[in-house]
Amino acid sequence: MTTRINKPKVFLSHSWENKQFIEKIAADLRRCGIDYWLDKEEIRDGRPWLKMIFEDGIPTCDAVIVYLTEQSIRSQMVQKELDAAVVQQLSEGGVTLLPYVSEADIRKQLRSDIQTLQCRELNDRNYESILPTVVAEIWRSYVERTIETAVLQEKNRRLEQELDNKRLKEQYESSVFSAREEQEFKYLHEQLSKKIDVTFTLFTKKGGQKESVKVGEDVCRVSILKVVLAAIEDGKVYFDGRFVGYQFLKVLGETLSVDGENVTRGRMGGTIDRHVASELRTQLNTFGLTIVTKSQYSDRLETVYEFSEKMYRFKYWIEYNVLLEDEPLEHVVTLSRPESTVNQEQLEYDRATAQALKADKRISETRRKKTWSSNGEGTLAATKAVQTLFDDLKKRVAASNKVVQNMKLDFHADINSCSVVANGVALTMKWNCPSNKITDCCIRAEVNILSAEPLPETSTQQVFLQHFVPRTDNELQVFWHDKGGSRGSPYSLLEIADLCWRNFFSAVQRNEEENN
Repeated sequence: MTTRINKPKVFLSHSWENKQFIEKIAADLRRCGIDYWLDKEEIRDGRPWLKMIFEDGIPTCDAVIVYLTEQSIRSQMVQKELDAAVVQQLSEGGVTLLPYVSEADIRKQLRSDIQTLQCRELNDRNYESILPTVVAEIWRSYVERTIETAVLQEKNRRLEQELDNKRLKEQYESSVFSAREEQEFKYLHEQLSKKIDVTFTLFTKKGGQKESVKVGEDVCRVSILKVVLAAIEDGKVYFDGRFVGYQFLKVLGETLSVDGENVTRGRMGGTIDRHVASELRTQLNTFGLTIVTKSQYSDRLETVYEFSEKMYRFKYWIEYNVLLEDEPLEHVVTLSRPESTVNQEQLEYDRATAQALKADKRISETRRKKTWSSNGEGTLAATKAVQTLFDDLKKRVAASNKVVQNMKLDFHADINSCSVVANGVALTMKWNCPSNKITDCCIRAEVNILSAEPLPETSTQQVFLQHFVPRTDNELQVFWHDKGGSRGSPYSLLEIADLCWRNFFSAVQRNEEENN
């Protein structure tokens, strides 16, 4: 059915003997801006008459004109169209019935309920005077029906709005957390439910021994969330991957039984791999669960990761939804072979042999390291490591864009460089490796505040610059040193990414504050 806009439509009920007069009415109605429904025009070949008239015809019109003549009152189709039930349905549907008779005597032959209606004469004698009133009635019916429909639609709209408000109110009152918090906390819970390894050294005392003897290791697989919450439960306000294992020891307990023997987990042995700890620290900061700040340690300021209000809100959400159910501990205990069971003389020979093998291995490693560092193998490994660094930054950008609201991070990379840009600040990393010697290669990392001025001399303001040079250990693993820096320990790729990431966002915040 075609939707009509600002134009009434009338159904013309008649007998085919009167079609010439009805077609005249139809033409005049069309000139007055009124559409009409006429069976010979609207019903296509092969379509059912009754269905087309009573389902697609009459209900789509604003008024029904029934032209009653000696021929039409005997027409079975007109009689169906004037059936009492149909007339009642028209009234209920807001469709106006407009009956007209060709002669006054026709009224006496109509049903009693039709006789009670105003049925004026309409014929060739009075056509010109009656037609304007017919047009006026059709337009009046259209306007009344349009207003009634609009009022009904507005009532329905308001009812739907009230129901929506009621649902929102019930949803809000059913939880102390907003819908946005629920969605974000579910995502964080899923991400932080992944597991990491925490390693504890095992000790025992036997016989009259005064000191504990190391007897093995206990590697526990626990969720990231449990590790973080253990630190908070211990009263810590900062996240430090170096010491989380110690707080987690309180959750596990210090002693355990292995083969019927009680052993003790070492208080100073609970550690998380530094690469895992660095990645975990970055992940918490990306999610907004920690805030990078400075804290005084002895005679220096050190960067720390303080738990944010969002972290405590997230912890409350976990407890509120009873998501802290205890899960079976996954751990693998490896015990060492006691030395007392080995022949002492044989043990000395074994130790001497081991020292010789160790020295021989170190010589081989040193020679291999020298060749590896200058024949291109080292630079290839370093280049692959740099690509891993670029990939890490790309993942950070993707994860951050899912949660931040006030900025958009853009990431671009090619073979030898990558950049992250947000709010007028750019982090750029460039890999320069001009030869096969690994000692000639370098990562240049810088953070610049981009100026709105197009002039080259004022295009950027550098706020951070650091060079990282690759080195290799005897296992031919690449690590990184700050060229010209004072830090003695090497950097991992994650620590480089973390350092640059912190300086980048510090510059973003400072630039925003200065511009406002």
